[in-house]
Amino acid sequence: MSDHYLPVLRRLRGLKPAAGWRGWRACCPVHKGGRERRPSLSAWVGRNGGLLLRCHSCRASIGEICQALGVTLGDLFPPDSRPARPWKPRVKPVIVATYDYVAADGELLYQKVRYQPKSFGFRHPGPAGGPEWLSGLGGRPHVPYRLPELLAWFAEQDRRQAAWKDYRPGWCWITEGEKDCDALWALGLAATTSDGGAGCWPEDFGELFVGRKVAIVPDNDEPGRKHAQLVAGNLAWHGAGAVRVVKSLHAGAFVGHDVSDWLASWPRGVKPDFIREALLKHLVYTRPTWGTPKRKEGTTDGEADGEPRNWGEAPDEDAGEVRGDAADRPHAEGAARV
Repeated sequence: MSDHYLPVLRRLRGLKPAAGWRGWRACCPVHKGGRERRPSLSAWVGRNGGLLLRCHSCRASIGEICQALGVTLGDLFPPDSRPARPWKPRVKPVIVATYDYVAADGELLYQKVRYQPKSFGFRHPGPAGGPEWLSGLGGRPHVPYRLPELLAWFAEQDRRQAAWKDYRPGWCWITEGEKDCDALWALGLAATTSDGGAGCWPEDFGELFVGRKVAIVPDNDEPGRKHAQLVAGNLAWHGAGAVRVVKSLHAGAFVGHDVSDWLASWPRGVKPDFIREALLKHLVYTRPTWGTPKRKEGTTDGEADGEPRNWGEAPDEDAGEVRGDAADRPHAEGAARV
């Protein structure tokens, strides 16, 4: 048994072994100001190895006895044999980035908030006269990231395809996060993503890409690859013109490598046009993910089960004259060409 309690016992006046049981009797340091002559304090070792003290005369608490002896409660118990758990201070999350999710008409629906330490949350605008932000989505629908810009880009592609017969429609890129999406827009490439990261792609999002050419860039990890297959299957089911999953960006890269890391690997001073062309070249060596998708009976190309979602139309003030109806043109024409 540990002898950690011996220094405490030496401080007791009149200490002697108790008769008939394993313990000690001593004069109480609290009773009569410590001038007690007859021993009234019992001391013994408990089951947990701690020294227990009790005065049968003044009923002093163990804290009062320890204070009179000049020791602490910790001196009565054996040192813990287990390693002490390191203390970690509680860090208050700090907002480091916000991403606006806007409806087709420009109304701010909600924000996705990134905190440090890394975590994510949602908030939506509060009512007039109330708090500026309320947590959660507030019952608002999920929308693709940068939806108004994406619709405007689709309208421009339709205008150019109607004006020039040999025009090759551009590719729309789908990333796994808002940071990658913003980086591609900075290069002049249309991109979008969902608000839930890997594994989150609402089923009705595919209606927005009917007849479009879509390139999916997953992160270099298993959740990213599964997310790319989920998105590609959804787009093919809704009748996307071409769907390709670009994995060659991550050749020899570390786990978790994404588009932003690939862009950051370029030396300073390289023109954005050169980087954009290098990114587009990866599509040449990427095999198409799907051919003509199989559909259930009773559905047509670009039509899913149930009512299609109305994403709205982007304003097209300077579109000029468009020959024919843009909604009736086959967007998949020339989709096999990059």
